[in-house]
Amino acid sequence: MYFCKNCGRLARPGEPCCPKCGMPHAEPPHEAAPAAPQYHPAEDPHDVPAMGYSSTLGALIIFAIPVVGFIMMLVWSFSDAPDNARKRLARAYLTRTLIVAAVIAALLLLGAVGLAAVTHSMYYYLR
Repeated sequence: MYFCKNCGRLARPGEPCCPKCGMPHAEPPHEAAPAAPQYHPAEDPHDVPAMGYSSTLGALIIFAIPVVGFIMMLVWSFSDAPDNARKRLARAYLTRTLIVAAVIAALLLLGAVGLAAVTHSMYYYLR
């Protein structure tokens, strides 16, 4: 909808000229239609085929070994190997391992502070 430039009357869609003053309407600017969403793109560069059952199980068993598992997580996470599914699995487990280590460190620190506070208060109480 737009207004007549001559008299200011609101113009209805499809009117060739203003019914009040007779001045022809200029075509309103056409708005570009938004692009339709693509639900199934032709090729997705992030589409990685899944690992098989045995290779996933093998990787999880290797990750369960304390030192070797952490080293393999680092190697598989940051290598330029063509196996992107193993790289994603290693990065996920490395992230999980770092989060668990941070939570355990925070709990140990909280326990040490609490133990120090109890010990400190008992020292002055028993004195």
